[in-house]
Amino acid sequence: ELEAGNKEIWLEYSHLLMVDDRPEEAIRLIENGLVQHPDDAELLYRLACYQYTTGLIRESYLTLEKALDKDATLVRTLFEYSPSLESDRNILDIIEQYKNRL
Repeated sequence: ELEAGNKEIWLEYSHLLMVDDRPEEAIRLIENGLVQHPDDAELLYRLACYQYTTGLIRESYLTLEKALDKDATLVRTLFEYSPSLESDRNILDIIEQYKNRL
């Protein structure tokens, strides 16, 4: 609340919630951060990671597509935060399809 304009706070606090095994709160927090920063791809990539981790697989794919639309150059942040996503063929297909559209 004190620094709603600072996206790093949204990212760091949501990460702490995930570490504390409070994924639903982390998702809500990132969604609130997106209200403050609707065009921020990094927040979208992080949301996709959280959704995937909590079993919201379809939602994570849709969020990934939005993130790619905002800034495809940041796609590595998805795998830096959650390396296990690199083994999901659907995620790799979404990224490849996006590259082919360009």
